[in-house]
Amino acid sequence: MQRILTIVALATLAIAVPAAATSAATKSKPKPAPHVVFGAVTSQGYPVVVELSKTGRKVVNATIGLEVKCQMPPDITLPDTFTDMTISKTGRFKGAVPLTRLPADPATGQPAIDVTASVSARVNKARTRITGTWQRRIVIYDLNDPTGVAVFDTCDTGPLRFTAKQ
Repeated sequence: MQRILTIVALATLAIAVPAAATSAATKSKPKPAPHVVFGAVTSQGYPVVVELSKTGRKVVNATIGLEVKCQMPPDITLPDTFTDMTISKTGRFKGAVPLTRLPADPATGQPAIDVTASVSARVNKARTRITGTWQRRIVIYDLNDPTGVAVFDTCDTGPLRFTAKQ
C-alpha cells in the first residue's frame, strides 16, 4: 500500500512540476477562453454561475439557487436566472424583474402574488472575478381578502452577496 501511494505521489509530482515550470517561464497571463464561466457557492450553500459572451461584453446567462426566507414557514427554495445583460466599460452589469402581480385564482385557491428580483454585479479588470448582489422578494396576499391588499406573507432573500471566480 505504501508503495502505491509513493508511486501516485511521484506521478503527480512529475505532472505538476513541468506545468509549474512552464507557467513560471511565461510571464503574460492567459486570455480568458470564449464563453468564460464564473462560479461559486453562496453563503446559503447554493450555486451561482455567470457565463460571459465571447467578447466579454455581455452576460449570456446568470443563474443562482436561492432560499427565500418567509415570515411564516416554510421557506421557499428556487432557482433564479437573468440573461442578456450588457457589461459597461467599468465592468458593471445589472438586471431587474419589475414588480409583477400574479393574479389570484379563487377557484384553485391561488392567492395574488407580487414578485420582484434584481442582480447587480461587477467584473474585475482582469476578468477573473465577479462580485455582486442578488435579491428576490415575494409578497403573498390573503386569498380571503376581497380587496386584494391584505398581506398574508412576505418572503425575501435580502441582499445576497456573491463572489464568483473562473
